[in-house]
Amino acid sequence: MEKATASLAYGTKILQECNNIVNDEQDVACMVTVAPSGSMGTFGAADDQMDVINTQAELRKVMDDKSAFVKIVTAIMGSAKELVCGTTGSALACADTPGSSIIIVSGLSNETTGEVLMHEFGHSRGLPHRDSPGNPIMHTTKLGTNEVNADEAAMFHKDGADDGPNRPADIVFVVDDTGSMSEEIGGVRQGIITYLNKFASSATCTGTVFQLVTFKDDVTIRPPTSDLSVIIAQVSALFASGGSDCPEASVEALKAVDPLIKDGGSIILYTDADAHAGQSKESVVELYKILRKVSVSTLLSGTCSGASSVSVSKGESNPGDTFPPSDNKDGKPGVNLVNDLIAAESAIDTYSFIAQETGGIFVFFPDVNSGNPADTERFQNLVYNLIVGGVSSAVTLIAPSAAPVGSELTLTVTGTNTNFNSSSSVDFAGDDITTGTPTVISTTRIEIPVKISAGAVLGFKDVTITTTLNGGETETATGIGLFSVTPATLAPTITSITPPTGSVGQTLTVTVNGVNTNFNKSSVLNLGEDISIVSTTVLSAGELQADIQIAGNAVVGFRNVTVITDSEVATENVTGPFLVTTAGCAPVTVANVTIPSGSSATVKAVGCSGSLLWSTGETTESITLGPLKEDMVVSVTCTTGACEVTAIATITVKPVVETPLVFQAPTFDCTTGAFKFNITGGDGTTITYAAEGITVSSTDPNQFIDLDVLASPTAGPITLSATQSGVTITYIWNIREACPVEPPVGGALVLLAPIYDCKTGAFTFVTSGGDGTAISFAAVGITGWTTNPDQFVDFELRTAADAPSITLSAMQSGVTVAYVWSIRAVCPVEPPVGEALVLLAPAYDCKTGAFRFKTSGGNGTAISFSAIGISGWTTNADQFVDLELRTAPDAPLITLYAMQSGVTVSYVWNIREVCPLEPPVGDALVLLAPAYDCKTGAFRFKTSGGNGTAISFSAIGISGWTMNADQFVDLELRTAPDAPLITLYAMQSGITVTYVWNIREVCPLEPPVGDALVMLPPAYDCSTGAVRFKTMGGDGTSISFSAVGITGWTTNPDQYLDYELRTAADAPLITLNAVQSGVTVTYVWNVREVCPVTPINTRMGVAEPTTVTQISVLGNPVSGREIAVEVRGMKGKSLLLELRDVRGRVVEEKRVTLTGDVEKVQLRSRHSPALYLLQLSSEGLNKVLRIVTTE
Repeated sequence: MEKATASLAYGTKILQECNNIVNDEQDVACMVTVAPSGSMGTFGAADDQMDVINTQAELRKVMDDKSAFVKIVTAIMGSAKELVCGTTGSALACADTPGSSIIIVSGLSNETTGEVLMHEFGHSRGLPHRDSPGNPIMHTTKLGTNEVNADEAAMFHKDGADDGPNRPADIVFVVDDTGSMSEEIGGVRQGIITYLNKFASSATCTGTVFQLVTFKDDVTIRPPTSDLSVIIAQVSALFASGGSDCPEASVEALKAVDPLIKDGGSIILYTDADAHAGQSKESVVELYKILRKVSVSTLLSGTCSGASSVSVSKGESNPGDTFPPSDNKDGKPGVNLVNDLIAAESAIDTYSFIAQETGGIFVFFPDVNSGNPADTERFQNLVYNLIVGGVSSAVTLIAPSAAPVGSELTLTVTGTNTNFNSSSSVDFAGDDITTGTPTVISTTRIEIPVKISAGAVLGFKDVTITTTLNGGETETATGIGLFSVTPATLAPTITSITPPTGSVGQTLTVTVNGVNTNFNKSSVLNLGEDISIVSTTVLSAGELQADIQIAGNAVVGFRNVTVITDSEVATENVTGPFLVTTAGCAPVTVANVTIPSGSSATVKAVGCSGSLLWSTGETTESITLGPLKEDMVVSVTCTTGACEVTAIATITVKPVVETPLVFQAPTFDCTTGAFKFNITGGDGTTITYAAEGITVSSTDPNQFIDLDVLASPTAGPITLSATQSGVTITYIWNIREACPVEPPVGGALVLLAPIYDCKTGAFTFVTSGGDGTAISFAAVGITGWTTNPDQFVDFELRTAADAPSITLSAMQSGVTVAYVWSIRAVCPVEPPVGEALVLLAPAYDCKTGAFRFKTSGGNGTAISFSAIGISGWTTNADQFVDLELRTAPDAPLITLYAMQSGVTVSYVWNIREVCPLEPPVGDALVLLAPAYDCKTGAFRFKTSGGNGTAISFSAIGISGWTMNADQFVDLELRTAPDAPLITLYAMQSGITVTYVWNIREVCPLEPPVGDALVMLPPAYDCSTGAVRFKTMGGDGTSISFSAVGITGWTTNPDQYLDYELRTAADAPLITLNAVQSGVTVTYVWNVREVCPVTPINTRMGVAEPTTVTQISVLGNPVSGREIAVEVRGMKGKSLLLELRDVRGRVVEEKRVTLTGDVEKVQLRSRHSPALYLLQLSSEGLNKVLRIVTTE
């Protein structure tokens, strides 16, 4: 029964696995589970000899035995006189098509038994044989197959296969739907629905069971379903609300999934909060890791504290290694649960540990709360990719997730269900990102150097990794929108750190890449106070390598990466970007072993630093088992402190088949030379082939015959050999008998002297005689094999004075003839006529850079010229000197080259001697206030002084370096009320000057003319959900609208209210927004006041208690850097105020005890204008305010 269970488990795996569940139409994920039913027994009568089937009558008798569906026999044999089970030789199994009986021989491995049973089970369901495309399970003769298509999957599912709610879920979505998930819930909905829609449109088996579980402080379980319309409806109804405290019941929800999910299933968790204190992450790992093999992946978007349990760094060089917390919009005073009064473990620690131990993926992406639409889209992409990675090969994470145009860096790409190896190739959509040679870290991780072109299109890029597997199949793993290209930066910026993660207590080597950096020996890397930099090696101005040690008590979470080089400070361009994770338990591994029947197997535990205990009771590192005649499963447990890790290995016993190895006539293509060794019988182990003129030694039966043998009319018989298990057999094969070479019709083929043009190099092969069929030609230095007689001689041969004789070849009907041709006899290279070739001083124009090579003497033939910084080899003497050489004060000497008739001469030229860079004549170059048109954005750089040579200009938001003074200011700068000061640059003769220009001083944004813009109550249809934004006043320009639950920013006032808000009895107040000419107005709208909904008679939500606490920022937006916060209704309470910039770094932290009913608290910002987040924390209070400061 143990063997039956293991074999059918493998058969189930074949049916359920799909290489790429979204794209592969020839192999679908058919969610049928096959398992043994009842008990093992015997059939037939004692000594009836029915264990070996030799005739059709015996076969029919066993087939008709109804004591069991599957009958196991010793052998199924067919003689030359009688066809048994479709063959005259031995067979592994038989089944009627369709039918209710299967016969299979004993002694096969678990994998082969499972595969053969699925094949015969398909016949019993009515499936015929199918030999292509792909690797179908219903192949006529082939073993090692593992694919079913959609039609076959439907047949496996028929007649009430265990489907839908009667079967555990394959994929479970666990979603935090508290109020603080309001920014995330839309992305979770859309990402899951995108996956489900693609799943529905692919050729997949319809039996996949999904289940949705949601949680706040309690857990809600929705019914499982294999109906995609039902699960889509459940997900579409997700709505963020309630949950008065931050720690939530995430671990309780994961535990609740245990009885709901199948072994080998996938759980994906979406949350922005810590787990309830007192809940053990180890208990989740214990449920799913070893025996059930359920993976738990998490997409985390925040924590309760906004950091790990303590701040990571306080140093000025690495300020504030914290990150934006969950905004906890639902954080209002209320009743706390008991476990909320205890300090909770960081969500990063909890979920990264669970993912690491169960084989899932952990992604932390707090930027979804930034308000940036790009971050919202990236979050939605992460939702989708995590699901795909849970069921098929996929790319699920790229670190860093963004980089600016023009940068070079190393990306760390993580996949799930992948088998990355040395054949893996990485490709980004479009032509903007060039990839180097990847470094494979593991089967699920690759490091890839990339170069982003300076003209790259901004935005998200899809990535595809293609891998060739051992069996020749191709694995394709795709990640949708995981990496984005951002605008260029002029500041020194850290673009990547590789690897991007490390665990507590780990020592590792990291590589740091930067752009606009000048790393040198003085460079100092800083990753925070609990990460020691052991040594640093600078590889280039933009790359350094460091050995680091993460402290054993390090706090999990993100670390800023800073490199200080003299006065240059380079910081990162994305959140983090280095993440410290929990250490977890070190894995122990045991490799699977395959042995011949009757031999012993040795298995070894690798990676254990503690004590070992095998399932056999032994405690040594390796054990030997056998002799074995049946498959065996063995396990070993490694105990290191509190960690217990178990690994399982399968010992597969291959039966020794007595059928002798027999050579059959090979398969051969006389035209292409393709050749295949054909063998029958053998013991199933590897066969090595050899044959002179074909292969010296190879285990691949598919080869090609050498061209000489293929074309030779006198090629004799070839001895083919095959060796298996030390036994060698041979076969004599006559190639000329298989492919005779007919004698030529008419005269024999003769290759004559070619036709050749000494000036152009045009060349024509010439022949006579032959049999009239196609002739192929070849000659070194002219062409490889081709049927086109018209070619060109390579330039080197045409001009080389000592060019060798060339052997011309022609082949027709397998006969090859040759002709030796001397190019120098036809086209001699005469010695130079007159004086030798001399390269003279060039002609050069210092102002324009126009340059002319000049020579004297020579033999009158063509001259080629080249010089670094001027031109590669060319026969055009007129060129231009590169701008860098023309303007560099320290331009090097330039060697000029000229070549004629194979003779090269040179001349060393000093450009600075010809065109010295004189000090400026007259006044120094000065950059003046520009000319600017406020209406059109037309802009002109203006200067005075200078030395009269060309001037280059640049300015962020206007233009990169250019010599054209007339440009246009970017639209964003022209219309932004808080447009920053712009530094203008001008460069002449290597000297750069600047001017700081205030566009708002020149073109202030006047308040709207006429009445101020006012937002009115909307028009709304309670039946259809149609809503129209309404305004009055304004300046007549375009108005943009937005509202959560209705639409993102749009100029179309006609929209629809989300279904959840239309039908929810407790729908919240909705803030409508309108913006015109940079001015934003709002209106708070109560949809329930307009369209009341009678509550359904189910469990009612508990109303949040009212509060008199009011906290506001006076005069927001705030003018200047001084910020006044007014606090009402908190007399006698302690309040913590944390002012953070938009990257989450603490600007000022202040704790006050309030003594009055109304009090003011003063804070000071770091810069103005800027956007800040003010986090307010007190007993029963957790609130975030946004503050805008102006000059």
